[in-house]
Amino acid sequence: GAWVRGVLIVRFGAPMYFANMAYIRDTINALILQANEERETIRYVVLEMSPVISIDSSAVHILADMAKEFKKRGLQLAFANTGNRVEKLFDLSSFTKEHGKEWFHSSTAAAVEQCLRHRSLNKNRHNIEPVSEEEEEAKQDVV
Repeated sequence: GAWVRGVLIVRFGAPMYFANMAYIRDTINALILQANEERETIRYVVLEMSPVISIDSSAVHILADMAKEFKKRGLQLAFANTGNRVEKLFDLSSFTKEHGKEWFHSSTAAAVEQCLRHRSLNKNRHNIEPVSEEEEEAKQDVV
């Protein structure tokens, strides 16, 4: 594998449920901080989900909150290798639609390619601009 500038790929080897989501969120934030201190600014986080065979609704809500918080910080959350059961719950909860179907991929390589495409489309801005809560709500009101 190779380091892709600005992209952090994270893989957790356990189901996602209410009791472990604080650990997952804190670990991702610590990895972002560590990468920013050691290398460069992280703008994309890809969650590699192949070992996650189940997820509960609390975890989906926490992931949705994380995605919103990341946007405010100028970060984008992407998902790779979500299994059928997890994908089904994401769809049933409207998380896929709300977060944007373009951020869910069948492979890690495809998720990273999406991040690179997105970065390329936004290269004139140099960074992904942090989004205020009002801007995000206005965007969702339009959809």
